[in-house]
Amino acid sequence: TGLWHGASWNFVLWGLWFFVFMMLEKAFLSKALKKLPGISNLYLLFVAALGWVIFRFTDMRLGGAVFASLFGMNGGALTDFYSITMLKNHIWLILVCFAACTPIVRVVGRYMDTFACKNVYFSHCRDIIRYAAVPVILLLTSTAALVGNSFNPFIYFQF
Repeated sequence: TGLWHGASWNFVLWGLWFFVFMMLEKAFLSKALKKLPGISNLYLLFVAALGWVIFRFTDMRLGGAVFASLFGMNGGALTDFYSITMLKNHIWLILVCFAACTPIVRVVGRYMDTFACKNVYFSHCRDIIRYAAVPVILLLTSTAALVGNSFNPFIYFQF
């Protein structure tokens, strides 16, 4: 997959990054990760987020500086005014993404299905929420997020 994205070394390293972790999982980690589904989700998010740093930076020195900054090893503070402001502005999105990465959505859906079996009126409301309201809300929030950004290029136009 690294070579498919381009001929730059960062794409090759990105492919190797995921290759190493896939081999580690096959050889050692798969049993432990299956037993701990919450930890496996966090593990995946951690590995993937670090992998995107490799994917993004063609200058390896700059990528190394970003890695150092992620872990507070660049001499600066782990938080600053910009980081706190961005966190406060996007906390709702972070919470929604966190909930989507956990079984909470599935548990709520099962509860709604169980409750809908007992109440016919709620069954119709549940279908309206599930198939009409949620997609419309997602479309509106996605559009608002895109309109709010001043520059949002399609990533593959860069290649």
